[in-house]
Amino acid sequence: MALDMKNKTISTRVNEKIAKKAKQNLADVGITVSEYLRLALISAAEDGVSDLLNSPEAMQAKFEAEHGQTISIGSVEDYKRWSESL
Repeated sequence: MALDMKNKTISTRVNEKIAKKAKQNLADVGITVSEYLRLALISAAEDGVSDLLNSPEAMQAKFEAEHGQTISIGSVEDYKRWSESL
């Protein structure tokens, strides 16, 4: 049985503000929106989709955020510098 190797175009709609912000954030790490979505779809197809938003850790983080139990540990730039040092 031969695999169908045709490409499929998938489109989605988001508001302009979200699209612009996502494009900039992805560009900051050297990836396009198209590449990001392609990787996300490949991951979902090959690995399945985990329910990250309902994990115990996510639920705890949501509770803390909703109840003012979070602290600021630095800026996005601080995080970028830290992650690049790993």
